[in-house]
Amino acid sequence: MKNRESGMLSPKLRSRKRSSFVPRYLAFGLAALVPALILPVLPGDVSQRKVQNGGFEASTPGESWLIDPEEAKQKFSLNVDRTDVKEGQQSLLITATQPVNLTLRQEVFLPIGTLWRLTGWEKFEIFPARAGKAPSADIPEAGPRIGIEAQVGDQGFSQPAASTGQWEQASFLFRVPSPGRMTIALSVFNRQSGKVWLDDIKLEPVAEPLETTTVTISDQRLNKRPIDLKQGGQFIEPLCDVMPSMIAQQVRSTSFEEEPPWNYSYKAAIDQPHRPWYPDGTVHAATYSFDTDKPFNGKRSQKIELPLAKTWAGISQDGIYLDANHSYRLRLHVRSDGDVPVRASLHGGGEVIAGPVLLGKATPEWTAAEALLTARRTVNNATLTLEFEGPGTLWLDRVYLIDHNAVLGLWRPDVVQALKAMNPGIVRFGGSTIEEFEW
Repeated sequence: MKNRESGMLSPKLRSRKRSSFVPRYLAFGLAALVPALILPVLPGDVSQRKVQNGGFEASTPGESWLIDPEEAKQKFSLNVDRTDVKEGQQSLLITATQPVNLTLRQEVFLPIGTLWRLTGWEKFEIFPARAGKAPSADIPEAGPRIGIEAQVGDQGFSQPAASTGQWEQASFLFRVPSPGRMTIALSVFNRQSGKVWLDDIKLEPVAEPLETTTVTISDQRLNKRPIDLKQGGQFIEPLCDVMPSMIAQQVRSTSFEEEPPWNYSYKAAIDQPHRPWYPDGTVHAATYSFDTDKPFNGKRSQKIELPLAKTWAGISQDGIYLDANHSYRLRLHVRSDGDVPVRASLHGGGEVIAGPVLLGKATPEWTAAEALLTARRTVNNATLTLEFEGPGTLWLDRVYLIDHNAVLGLWRPDVVQALKAMNPGIVRFGGSTIEEFEW
């Protein structure tokens, strides 16, 4: 890009792609302005409601106006023009000898909800197509426009100038959305080449008549219809272990996958209770690993190698709640290298609570194994153990332990009963936190 002054980098400003922010922008101006550009300014600061260098009277062309780094790579020039002005002593002249996309931007802070008018003078000359080449139908002939961009999306732009060679004033009326951080956008070229003059860019508040509204507060019931139940309800968040505690499934890390990133910090001590699988049995002889070769579910399975005969080794997980005389359905998938028997048990407090039950012998192919385990007494922190007899190798994947009375095979019956008793009009699941879920 041709320019009499070298560019400098400025903080992020919205790019032509409205859905994202560009990390760096090329700013035309003095290096001394950099600290002012990067310091945060409160929205109430009156100075930030004014257009900086709106009349382009600064000695540096385009000072205080920013250009997208990708657009800055194109061939164009910025200059001050003292011979053709609309206000003050000079205007800004932008010249492009070949079609370019170019927008100048400047960020301002305005009070939320207020009405403003952006005005500016513009003049342009679009270069004709090169000799021997017909104009392209997809190259617009419209001139420059001025407009407003916001974090919530474009507020709009003025109508393109209707003629060439004459100064015309553009105007755009807009209301400030939250959070009040606005971007003045001067759309200079849209796949065009030519010359564009800009001058006297202004922001002016628009006065609105005060509206008086009468509010009457009364204790009388004005409507005889009952309040719709859907006016209120319950809200389920995946925080504080709320959702796992509602689900009848008790096993954590059912498929031995890597734990996903956890970004929430609200009561972290209970948001993510740590209940890992750990080696059990003849652990000094067994070798434990996660195998990514042909897992039944997800990206990996639990692999246990046990070379000794007549010994048992496996994995355990604590934190299982059991009700006395209540049954729980265990389901898992196994495969093996060697004809190995597999068993499961629930134990706690120094005694076996349910089982052990034989799940059969694993085969070289993945097969499902199921068993119904009935608790002999109530335990708040029981342990589930899955193990096999060596010698051989066992793979485990997709482990479930679910109350056999679970509603729809998933939800705890007591939770569903309590929810029904509350008679909610709606039950809303999640909030912004569920955006992190991999559905």
